[in-house]
Amino acid sequence: MNNLAVIFAEGGLGNDFIYVVIFILAAFAIGFGLFSVIIAYAVNSFNNEKRSAKYYWSIFAICAVSSLLVSGLVCGSM
Repeated sequence: MNNLAVIFAEGGLGNDFIYVVIFILAAFAIGFGLFSVIIAYAVNSFNNEKRSAKYYWSIFAICAVSSLLVSGLVCGSM
């Protein structure tokens, strides 16, 4: 795993490889946000609670931003 960090730091994977990393992190954040919204919707449906779309958008935003932050920190520390 250490060799990958050296290759990435020296640009051995290409100059545009950072865009691939950004795309992967953004896709992970969107996927985690959607997963969190599905879980929240399932829990609220099970409890017969009606929530507005603004509630689910806020859950999506919070989960997506937090997962983007965590994955960015983990990727940056490698």
